[in-house]
Amino acid sequence: MPGSDVVVIGAGAVGLACARRLAAAGRRVVVLEREPAGGQASRTAAGMLVPRVEASAPGTFFRFALRARDAFADFAAALEEESGARVDYRRDGLLAVPADEEEETELARRFEWQRAAGLPVEELTRSGAASRWPGLDLPPPWSGDEAPEFAEGRVFFLEDEAQVDGERVVEALLEACRRGGVDVRRGAAATGLRVEAGRVRAVRAGAEWIACEVVVNAAGAWAGAVAGWAGETVPVEPVRGELLAYATELSPPHPVITSGEAYGLLRGDGRFVVGATVARDGWEGAVTDAGQAWLEERAPGVRPDLARRRPAERRAGLRPGTPDHLPVIGFSRETQGLFHASGLYRNGILLAAATAELTARALAGDPRVEADLEPFSPARFAVAAETRA
Repeated sequence: MPGSDVVVIGAGAVGLACARRLAAAGRRVVVLEREPAGGQASRTAAGMLVPRVEASAPGTFFRFALRARDAFADFAAALEEESGARVDYRRDGLLAVPADEEEETELARRFEWQRAAGLPVEELTRSGAASRWPGLDLPPPWSGDEAPEFAEGRVFFLEDEAQVDGERVVEALLEACRRGGVDVRRGAAATGLRVEAGRVRAVRAGAEWIACEVVVNAAGAWAGAVAGWAGETVPVEPVRGELLAYATELSPPHPVITSGEAYGLLRGDGRFVVGATVARDGWEGAVTDAGQAWLEERAPGVRPDLARRRPAERRAGLRPGTPDHLPVIGFSRETQGLFHASGLYRNGILLAAATAELTARALAGDPRVEADLEPFSPARFAVAAETRA
């Protein structure tokens, strides 16, 4: 039975980042990926590195996401050097454009506590934003009874938010892993675990058993099934997200734009990406008529000129969601040698490197990592179930 030190299940951004980091620490690593391309959610991700715009309150996860965002520039630079591939990392900031009075009120409240915490927030008018970024096209302020007292309406600029091309990140991680000696097997689905005396001993891939000391469960939406092989309940569910892209003649710099439930960002190659839907309706990972219609309807609310264009590309993928919307990072309470790194939902790209660092520290026995992992421990689900019982 061939062996390795670590088997990573899943070749998305998180799984590959973990493999890269562990290989750099001298471990022999095998990555198993069920799909030929791998990284279903990662390849569909828009690549926004914007923890602030969705944070309704401060907390542990918000701080974790901020640290990950701030460290991403160094991660991107190192990844490009190791792989020889560009990942299109840019820190062009984010413009939050309220779609109505209710959203403006909520954004103003959200950014007030962030400003008090020392995070930069700049208020602009739409015309002021347009003069700062040539070619920027913003929707007009709402009209009628809900129109603001001021003529133009305000937008909020967060200069520290960033973006990256998620698909390029996955490709760069694949190449960095190959160059670093990781055995990446795409189209090789993990189908079971061998657990003896409460410790994981091997992973089954087809007819082969791969002996290992540690399994990193980075299987994304399928992470719950991997946990189940070890008799553990980790409630990760598939959440389908769809996006579309328009071919444009635009070029960076260009901030990420959010308005209402939609967002848009400009790729370095001129594609303008609009996302994203959220559907908890099973394992169908393909684009849907309803999802694409929703996106096309809202695209002009992000950039009005998109109303005159037809989408050039449509994508969908399954994200890993959890009941409390927090990731699952930490050792199994039931099985020694099983480490979970999943449930990152819409933040897989943002948190990939940070999750890999926590994983490497935990596997190295760093006692200081326990406090960092505690809020994301898979044991919280078992504890909650025991409390209810």
